[in-house]
Amino acid sequence: MPQTSKEIADRIRALAQKHGVTVKQTLDDCSINRNFLYDLDKGNSPSVDKLSRIAQYFGVGISALLEDDEISSLLDIYKKLSKEEKAEFRKYLQSLIE
Repeated sequence: MPQTSKEIADRIRALAQKHGVTVKQTLDDCSINRNFLYDLDKGNSPSVDKLSRIAQYFGVGISALLEDDEISSLLDIYKKLSKEEKAEFRKYLQSLIE
């Protein structure tokens, strides 16, 4: 999880850039006050509701806003695995730490 609210704000900015929209447009489309990122930059904690709206807007899970990119990518891959593949993957990971 990010150490600061500023890191969450930075991830939102990066997602907006990646999707070719402005932060202003993102916040407007999500019905979120334009000061939201400024507040995050100042250290205010975001609400789950606002993070959920932003994540849904970009078609990602909230984890994409809260976790580093590598973990988020791994989670996205994991979600696509079948039940059996997930079990095999967990066994493999367990074997790495034993």
